Amino acid sequence: MALRSRFGLRTQLLALFAGLAAAFLAPVYFTGASAARALLHAGRDDAARGLGRAVAAHVEEVARHGDRAAIQRALSLHSGPGGVLAGRVTDHQGVLLAETGRTPVETAPTVREHTRNAILNGHRVVLLDLPLRTVDVHLALDAEVDEHRADPVARLLALLAALFAAGLAFFTWILLGRLFVRPLDALVGNAEKIAAGARTFAPIPTGTAETETLAASLRTMSLSLFAKEKALQDKVRELGEATLRLSETSSALVSSEHYAGVGKLAAGMAHEIGNPIAALLGLQELVLSGDLTPEEQLDFVARMHKETTRIHGVLRDLLDYARSGGNDGSLASSGGYAAAGSCDAVVVVDDLRKLLAPQRNFKDITLDIALPPSMIVPLPAPRLLQVLLNLAMNAADAMKAAAEGPTDRAPHVIHLLGTTGESEVRLSVCDTGPGVPSSLRAKIFEPFVTTKEVGAGTGLGLAVCKGIVEAAGGRLELDGSYTDGGAFVLTFPRRG
Repeated sequence: MALRSRFGLRTQLLALFAGLAAAFLAPVYFTGASAARALLHAGRDDAARGLGRAVAAHVEEVARHGDRAAIQRALSLHSGPGGVLAGRVTDHQGVLLAETGRTPVETAPTVREHTRNAILNGHRVVLLDLPLRTVDVHLALDAEVDEHRADPVARLLALLAALFAAGLAFFTWILLGRLFVRPLDALVGNAEKIAAGARTFAPIPTGTAETETLAASLRTMSLSLFAKEKALQDKVRELGEATLRLSETSSALVSSEHYAGVGKLAAGMAHEIGNPIAALLGLQELVLSGDLTPEEQLDFVARMHKETTRIHGVLRDLLDYARSGGNDGSLASSGGYAAAGSCDAVVVVDDLRKLLAPQRNFKDITLDIALPPSMIVPLPAPRLLQVLLNLAMNAADAMKAAAEGPTDRAPHVIHLLGTTGESEVRLSVCDTGPGVPSSLRAKIFEPFVTTKEVGAGTGLGLAVCKGIVEAAGGRLELDGSYTDGGAFVLTFPRRG
C-alpha cells in the first residue's frame, strides 16, 4: 500500500489559503499605513496654511498704520519651530518691510494666494504667497510630521487584518471539512473495507457534486464487483459438481471394456481442465487477497469468467462425444474438436500472456513473443489457447525440473514464434529446458507417454493437443533440430 501524505487535504488547502491571504493582506496593510501617513501630512499642511493665513491677517492689520517696527514684531511673533521658519513682507513695489528666518524667502509678484511644498534647512515646509491689500506676505511654514503617530493606525489595521484572516480561516476549515474531507475520508474507508473483504457500502456524507458523483460511481462499481464475484462462485461450484460427476463417470467407463476408449478421452479432458482450474485458483487467490484495485479486480474476474466458460465448453464437448457413441478413444475424431472457425493468433497469444503472468510457475520465466501483426489460423480461439497453454505449461514444468537438478539452464525463457508463408502458417513454442529425451521422441504424442515423474502427469496433454490441431487440418510436430531445449511446431494451411 502506498504511503500516505503527512498532511491531509484540508491542511494542504488551508495552507494554500493562508498563503493567498498573506499575499493579499500584506499589500493592504502597507497601503493602509501609507494612507495614514499621507493623512498626517495632509492635516499638517492644512494646519500650516491656516497658521500662515492668520499671520498674514495680523501683519495686514498692523501694516495699515505704516509702522515697520510693528510689522517686524507681528512677523517675528509667530517665528520658530512649528510656526514660521522664514518670512518676508514687502509692499506692492517689492520694497522689503520686514523679514524673519535665517534663509530668506524669495518673493515674486502674485495676483492670488499660492501654496507649495518644499524643503527648507532640512525641514518640510509649506510656502505660502499672499497678496494682500496693503502688503505682500511670503511665508515658509513648518510642516514637519512625526510619522510615528501613524504606527497605532498601522497596528490597528494589522490587528483587524489578522482577525479577519483568522475568522476566514476558521470558516474555511469547517467548510473544507464538510464539503471535501469528510466525504473523501468516507470514500477511502469504504474502499479499504471492500478491499479487506467487506460486502457492504457505508453511506457517504453530503459534499460537493463531484464527491457525490465519485461516491455513486464507487458504489456502482462495488455492486458490480459483488455480483460478478457471486456469479464466479456459482460457476466454480457448478464446475466442481461437473468435475465430480465426470470423475464418477470416468471411473465407471474405465471399468468397462466397452467404454475403455471413452474413459481415456475423459481422463484426457480431466487433465486438460486441471491447468485452467489451477490458473483460476491462482487468480481467485489474488482477488481475495485484497491487494488489488477495484479496476484490477474487475479485470481478473473477467479473465476468470472467460477461463471458466472455456472449461465448461470442454466438458460439454466431452459429454456430446460420449452421447454420440464414440468408443475408439481417437481424439481427432471428436466432433467437438472439429468445431469450425478461425482466430487471430496474435490476440490468442496476448490472452495467453495475461493468463500466465500471475501463475507461480511463471514467476522466473520470461515469455518472448515474436509474431507478425496479424496471423489467422483455422482454429477457434478457445482451442488454440488450449493447445498453447498446454505446451507452455509443459515447458514451465520441464524448466522447473531442470532447475532442481545439477544441469540448470538459466535464464528460463519460452519463445513464441510465428511466421506466415504463401500456403502455411507456423507457430513454434520453444523453451530453454532439457528437451525431450531421444528415447521418447518417436512416441511423445502417444497417450500416457510423459517425461514427468510418476504421479506428476498422465501423458495425455500432447495427445489431446495433437488431436485438436489435426482436427483443424494442421500438424503438431516435435522440432528435432532445436538443440537449446524443447520445441514444438504447429503448422496450419493458410486460408483466404
